[in-house]
Amino acid sequence: MDTYTIIGYRHYDFVDKDGIRVSGYNLFCTFSSDRVEGEACDRLSVTDRALNGYFPQLGDRINVYYNKYGRITSVALVSY
Repeated sequence: MDTYTIIGYRHYDFVDKDGIRVSGYNLFCTFSSDRVEGEACDRLSVTDRALNGYFPQLGDRINVYYNKYGRITSVALVSY
C-alpha cells in the first residue's frame, strides 16, 4: 500500500484490440520517497473497477493497493 496526493486526473475510455471496453483514470499524484529530496510524482492508471465507485478529486489523499503482479487492484480515500 502506498499513499498518494492527487494533483490532476484524466479520464480514458476505449476499446482494446480484443474488443474489450477499458475505462478509468490516469491519476497524476505526488508522494514521499526516501530516494527523493522533497516530493516525488507519478502517473497511475486506475480502471473503473479498481476505483470501485470512487471519483477522483484534486487534493484527495488515497491509498493504492497492488496485486503480486504490480497492477492496481483498489484505491481507498484516506480519512483525515
